[in-house]
Amino acid sequence: MAGFTLIPDHEMVYRGMANASWCKRGVVNYKAFMLRPANDLYPIEEELSLGRSPESAVDELKENFGVGELSVQRVHGLPHALSVRPDMQNISKAYMLGVPLFSTDQTQRGIALAVATDLAGLCKPVPTTPPEITAATT
Repeated sequence: MAGFTLIPDHEMVYRGMANASWCKRGVVNYKAFMLRPANDLYPIEEELSLGRSPESAVDELKENFGVGELSVQRVHGLPHALSVRPDMQNISKAYMLGVPLFSTDQTQRGIALAVATDLAGLCKPVPTTPPEITAATT
């Protein structure tokens, strides 16, 4: 498929942990890589949002529970036809295409779980920079 830009394989990208259950005791689990189905508040997800730095991975989350680091080369090397692309509207962001939706079809559910599990196996928690604390002046 020509005509789209990939993040170079030598780069790292970061997944913000939007839920406490996504990373326990330093291990990222498959839930961090499951696409959200449509509901009354949100449309169906078609890609996973990523940051190009740990800070940008969480800067739009209301609450976060850490950040996981992914090697773009290792993601592209998985046998799932995933692609990590830059967000052309925001250079600090990226997204991953090709992640299957966790559906009601048993075969699709199995594929979604396999892809998410493989991604979780590549993902390593990294420390984030805490927000600056401004000292109160008296």
